[in-house]
Amino acid sequence: MQRLENKSSQLAHNNITAKDDEKRIKHIIGHLMLLRKMHHTLSKNEPVGHVIDARVFVSSSSEAVVEFFSPPNSLTNVIIQYKVEWSCSPTFNKIEGSLLITDMRQTCVKIPNLIHGQFYSFRITAGSMFGYGQQILAAPTQIKISSWEDVDGVVVGSSGSQNHRELINTLSREVDRLRNSTVWQRVFPVISDGLIKKKKLGLKHLFSASSKFVKHANKGIYLACIIYTNDKILTTVDDMLPIMTIEESNYKGLSANDIKWLMKLSQCWDEIYSIQDATTSCSNNFQFRGLTVETVLSMINALGLKDIGKVHHAPIVYEQNGSIFIVTVRYAIENQILQGLAMKWITLNKFMRKKNSCAAIDYLNTEAINILNFYEASQIPLNRGLYLCYLKMESTLNTIRLMVPDNMPSTLPFVCIRDNPHVSSEEWDWIQKLNDNPENLSNHSSPTNDERDTPESSASIIQNIFHEKLYRAVNLLLSDLEVAPENFGQHRLYRLNVFQMDSDVSMILMVPKTDEVCLMSIGNNSISALDYGKGCTTIPIPVFEMIHLSAYQPDFIALYSQLSVFVEYFTMVTQYEYRKSLVENDAKVYKEMLEKLNDFQERLETIWKNARWITNIATEARDLKQTSHFVDVAKIKFEPVSDDFRINLPRNVESKSAGQVVNSLLSTKNGYINGLKKELAYSSMIPKSIQKSVFKSKDNSLFNLDKLFINGKKINHDKVLKNIPNTSPRNSLVDNSANRSPSPRLRSASQGSQFFRFRNKSPYSNPNTPRKGKFTRTETTSVMEESEHPSSQAYDKEDSTQFGMLRVYVAFDCGFSKGSSVRLRVSKTTTSLEVVALVVKQMSHLKDKMEQDIIVESKHEKIKFVEADYCLVVVIGARERRLRNDFKPLHLSAPWNRGKLFVRHTDLVLDAVLCGNEVAV
Repeated sequence: MQRLENKSSQLAHNNITAKDDEKRIKHIIGHLMLLRKMHHTLSKNEPVGHVIDARVFVSSSSEAVVEFFSPPNSLTNVIIQYKVEWSCSPTFNKIEGSLLITDMRQTCVKIPNLIHGQFYSFRITAGSMFGYGQQILAAPTQIKISSWEDVDGVVVGSSGSQNHRELINTLSREVDRLRNSTVWQRVFPVISDGLIKKKKLGLKHLFSASSKFVKHANKGIYLACIIYTNDKILTTVDDMLPIMTIEESNYKGLSANDIKWLMKLSQCWDEIYSIQDATTSCSNNFQFRGLTVETVLSMINALGLKDIGKVHHAPIVYEQNGSIFIVTVRYAIENQILQGLAMKWITLNKFMRKKNSCAAIDYLNTEAINILNFYEASQIPLNRGLYLCYLKMESTLNTIRLMVPDNMPSTLPFVCIRDNPHVSSEEWDWIQKLNDNPENLSNHSSPTNDERDTPESSASIIQNIFHEKLYRAVNLLLSDLEVAPENFGQHRLYRLNVFQMDSDVSMILMVPKTDEVCLMSIGNNSISALDYGKGCTTIPIPVFEMIHLSAYQPDFIALYSQLSVFVEYFTMVTQYEYRKSLVENDAKVYKEMLEKLNDFQERLETIWKNARWITNIATEARDLKQTSHFVDVAKIKFEPVSDDFRINLPRNVESKSAGQVVNSLLSTKNGYINGLKKELAYSSMIPKSIQKSVFKSKDNSLFNLDKLFINGKKINHDKVLKNIPNTSPRNSLVDNSANRSPSPRLRSASQGSQFFRFRNKSPYSNPNTPRKGKFTRTETTSVMEESEHPSSQAYDKEDSTQFGMLRVYVAFDCGFSKGSSVRLRVSKTTTSLEVVALVVKQMSHLKDKMEQDIIVESKHEKIKFVEADYCLVVVIGARERRLRNDFKPLHLSAPWNRGKLFVRHTDLVLDAVLCGNEVAV
């Protein structure tokens, strides 16, 4: 830098006027100014900020997750990394490990390979080019790496998907060994010729396959396929669904076992070829299943698809002529499907408007939308988290039906307790002890200072938080189901198990009292007839078990269905061959094979019995002798924290204004809110007057995301199976359920919590997704709808105001490059004049700070920005609209709400358009 100064002085004293030398002087002076600014910035040695709201929780039996909120960056002090450390000592005498986070988009980190049963403390430090800042202790100060399975008296492994998968994989390998054995190939030689048979299908069969499509349905059983894409459906050349006849003569209807067999067969269409070959070895036994197999093969050949979709659980029955349609549904990609020559794609709207001469087929077409709705809804699993679910049944003459939500039939009526699906032993132990002494475990007790550190005196803070969230979840769920408040205490929680649907979803089950678990569906005494369970429907328990496992454990249910279909079919075939065998040696071979198949069948039934947990729990819930397996909801008491149990805040805190309270809490060295005081880490322990002040004084919109999270659906559309589109084709049609109010069971039980919540907190989520990237926002505005809070949450009316985010670009000379932008959080009442004032003041402040940082002599006068000289405009392409001073930007209508907002000089009308259409080269 000194050499550049000497060179610059030398060139200045030589009085050189050549253009090249003048450019060289300007370049050197500019370079010198940049170096001076860099030197001045580095010499400041600004203090590094610290993270806000650092938290830690146990995420598995050997893992923990640390979450934090990044500190605000200044212009010169940018956070470049975070360091997370953990120790077995709260004082961090010995550091057990550390981890660096260099991706600034990441706001949580998973700490693996922790010792099970060990206590750990965690802290996090933000780092910049000046070094590391203040070390923030994550709350709670100590956690025990544990699981609910560590608690005495629980049932371990009864609902774990991992145990089922291991057993089914072992059985699958043994079945494969039997199928590949020499004895099996000799007994069933037709199977080895299956591929040869399929290759003999020539061009003639390709043209004749579509001739089996039915145009008129009479009394009988038919197979219909709904193959659809985003907005189209696959039909024949006559604009009809592909329909084929299964059986017309000897019509006997469909039994529940046949429907169950069809649903299992639709999980493994590849197995149908071996069944087809075995059919030739069997007589007229299982005639319906043999005809079904032949019809399915004809449909596969006609459509050119190996997978024709999943069988709908309820056949479509047209009672006037006795037609029964077995419907399969599949989503396909239009440009990848290999369709037959007699097939074509038509829009779904056109298909629904199409009228047919056959009344039965016309009725099937009208039911297609309901079938699509059920199919798509049943494929969507819940998002990652811990849920409280409700078990309620009704029985008819021939089946027991289960109550499920209309919009998610693959799960029970639910409410989200929290995002972390793992339940620690400390939390579950509190559930077990509720039966012993619920009064001592209620978090409304007021122990003295000496008693707070004694675990026997009251519940721990972790148990208090779990207590509060579970209490809220119970009240939300029962209120949404329209249960009378006086009947809340009659419900029970199952305390022996936390049901793990998969690695990301776990569930705590709640049931009514014993005599109300299952209602008799007689007259008006049914769930549909009673004013109960709004937004719910009922489906048979076997159907729920199939679609539930399809959504959460698709690999398990596919393998189970394949083995079940194979073993069941060949057991029947072997029995038939054994009974008609006349040679002793043949009978001996068939007998040995039959014994192996029966052993496979018994093991398969045992695996299925353990996997179908809903039936087992339903039996326990109705048994009066099993009442000890449940905890009465009436024992879960929760009251607001009394004044005697308030946090030891500074004495002058409550006398300060809201802004002073926030500043004092965020800046104090004791670390209130930052996590150093574990009592203050949880909002349920903070006085409500302080809670509201802290909540309302946050300028950053991220602090208000708790309300957004509550109002949003707790459904993970990213986890939808690959064969389901993001945009449903039925959205363009009028659904019968469209007028219904949205299901309130999609709310979060942590509703109203001041403990900062974020939409995308899972350590297993994509780190490239920004923390606030889950809520919808256009380029111009984002109106964030806030939900109504229950009466138990004391919020002011100001908290229910609608806010939005505006990104305003600068189209005037402010010392920065054109196209610079400012992000503002505004309300619906904010006017254009106020937005201009905010932007101009911000630019003026930044320009003054920049000029102070660059220490150079200048003879130019400072430019002063006058707010009256600037206006707010919105630009789309080459069109511009100037907004009045009293106009409210959040009220922009289409198409202007998709444009960009600019602040420009009132006299320079083209600056915003030119700036908005610049392209970086």
